[in-house]
Amino acid sequence: MRPECVFVRDCIARSQDNVEGKVQMSVFKGQVYILGRESPKSLYNEELVRLREYHRLSGLPGDQK
Repeated sequence: MRPECVFVRDCIARSQDNVEGKVQMSVFKGQVYILGRESPKSLYNEELVRLREYHRLSGLPGDQK
């Protein structure tokens, strides 16, 4: 196997070290629908999302991503 391939495979494997959780999905006529997901190690921070939304709606300066 080529060194580039080994490197990419190793990077992908390491990126999954901290991945855990559950995903609920529905499969219907060849389509997959995500119904919900949860993870004890989630990077999602609801406080940051609320703050960004507040800044956007109020016209305050802030991270506008």
